[in-house]
Amino acid sequence: MRDFAGEAVLRMEDPNRADILAADAERIERIFLGRDPAYVTTNWWRPDGVGAHVATRLGWGDETEHAVAGLLLRLALAIYGLNPEGDWKGEFDAALQDTLDGLTGGAAGLLGHVGRVHRA
Repeated sequence: MRDFAGEAVLRMEDPNRADILAADAERIERIFLGRDPAYVTTNWWRPDGVGAHVATRLGWGDETEHAVAGLLLRLALAIYGLNPEGDWKGEFDAALQDTLDGLTGGAAGLLGHVGRVHRA
């Protein structure tokens, strides 16, 4: 996440940023969805796992196939909307946290997971 967000910041003025970030988002999504043979994943990391979670959490309906890439590109758009003259650090942190919450379920997701683990 940090690398993707950092790349988005570094490419703010790059006219090719949309294509570059879309390719990065798709590469990261392949890792998240277990489609990159260099990374071993569990069943969660599939379109019907994390993809469905992200799509549901963000109200995107049944679009699970590209939900992770869409979430990353939403982060890039939030970064591009920051005002460098304002409190951009707080806004950046909020956008990054929103992205991480989208992937993990945030505090509610963590508490639900902890509850399931301790009940088992």
